[in-house]
Amino acid sequence: MMNTEDFIKLHDRSTRGGDLSAKDQRELQEWYRSQDEEELELLSKSNSSNRLKELEKEVRRSAEQLTQASQQFQRMLDENKVIKARIRELDSQLKQKTAQA
Repeated sequence: MMNTEDFIKLHDRSTRGGDLSAKDQRELQEWYRSQDEEELELLSKSNSSNRLKELEKEVRRSAEQLTQASQQFQRMLDENKVIKARIRELDSQLKQKTAQA
């Protein structure tokens, strides 16, 4: 069984125009395929990791937007309470003036 250094030597010999036996050529091609598969697997993991990070950022942004919207909604509810109290006060004053007239 050949190790990585053997394949690197075969690759070097092949790229420099050296002669390879049919067996060496097949093994070198198989090694190329396995290297490609390993590279694709690493790239796939990297892309998955990057995508996960992107999704996490998106979730954080959405949570922040939801928090801001919730706070704004609460402020509006508080303002509505003040306005309703003022309306009741004015309504009461109007009823008193109407009753006096």
